Amino acid sequence: MNRLFLLFCLLMLAGCEQETYWFYVSFRNVCAYPVHITAYRNSNVFPSDEILDRYLLESNDSVTVFHRVEWSDEIHVPDDYKLEISVNGKTISLDKAQFLEVLKKSDYSREKGACIICTSNRFSGTISTPSLCPVAEENAENLQ
Repeated sequence: MNRLFLLFCLLMLAGCEQETYWFYVSFRNVCAYPVHITAYRNSNVFPSDEILDRYLLESNDSVTVFHRVEWSDEIHVPDDYKLEISVNGKTISLDKAQFLEVLKKSDYSREKGACIICTSNRFSGTISTPSLCPVAEENAENLQ
């Protein structure tokens, strides 16, 4: 039993030599109406099919649209990542390049913490811009 425990401890130490980086990006709906959010290939943590998440997001609510764990402090967005914001047949789509461009203009924070004996870094960002509202505010009174 002691050997098994020692082996477990050694494996934990070997696996935790390198820091981990957790990237979370949320989308906050700043539109005056609810929008549908669809995120494609947004995580390497959970098993995914082509479409990972779909949400109906009320005004001022937020949802995680990107979540990845990396071994370096550089964010890696898959080439086939896509974020769609839609309402009443009008859609705004962000591919990888557009998503990264919007993300550069967004607020983010960095936290350092520990998980048992591992060091982890958490990067959190929130996308919240009226330019991602599919319908102009003056036309929003007809939306439910």
